[in-house]
Amino acid sequence: MKRTILVLLLAINYILFSNENLSFGLNASVKAGVSIIETPKGRQNGLSFNQYPDVNLSLYIPITLEERIGAITEVGFTNYSYLINNYSTGTSYKNSFSFIGLTQSIYFNGFLFGFGVNFPVSYDIDGATQKLDNVNTTFDLQFGYMYDLYRDESASFAVFIKAFYQLNGNFSEFTKNDPFKTLIPEVAGYPINNGHNPRAVALSIGFSYYYLGGESQ
Repeated sequence: MKRTILVLLLAINYILFSNENLSFGLNASVKAGVSIIETPKGRQNGLSFNQYPDVNLSLYIPITLEERIGAITEVGFTNYSYLINNYSTGTSYKNSFSFIGLTQSIYFNGFLFGFGVNFPVSYDIDGATQKLDNVNTTFDLQFGYMYDLYRDESASFAVFIKAFYQLNGNFSEFTKNDPFKTLIPEVAGYPINNGHNPRAVALSIGFSYYYLGGESQ
C-alpha cells in the first residue's frame, strides 16, 4: 500500500512539474435545484435557488495539444438546495446543503463530463442549522459546456452552464432520520421509507478564468 501511494505521489509530482502547459483557474456560479425523488404523501418537491454561489479552484491538464482535450480537477465550495412543500398548508421549507467538493472532469472542445464527491460542512432548513450526523457524503455526475468570451496566449475568460445529478440520497437511514418528521408528519397508512430519501438535480451558470500555461487550451 505504501509503495502504491508513493508511486502515485511521484506520478502527480511528475505531471505538475514537467507539464509546462498546465492551466490554473478559478470559477464561480449560481445554481438552482430540485429533488427528483417521489415524496411521502402530504409533501411536494419544489425548485430552490442556492443562497451561496459555488466557488472552485481549477487545474487543467491537456491530454493533447492538437485538439482542446484535457482533464480538469476542481476543489472548492459547492452547494445544493431544494424545497419540500407541505401539501395541506402550502408552506415551503428550503433545504440548503454546503459541501467541500472534489470534481474530476474530461474537457472536449468545450464540453464537460465529470464526477464529483461532496463532503458536507453545513445543512439548514429555512436558515435553522441542522446536525450533520445523518447527512451523507454525496456523489454526482456533471455535464456541461464552456464558451470562451475572451482568450489570448496567457489567459481565458469563459461562461459555462452545467447540469448536476446526485447519485445517492442526502440522508442516512431516511426512515429513521427524516428531518421533516415533525414539520410534515407521516400520513396514517402511508409510511415513510428509505425510497423517499431526497436526491437533487441542479443547473448552474457561471464564469471561469484560467491562466494558460504554454498553449494548453
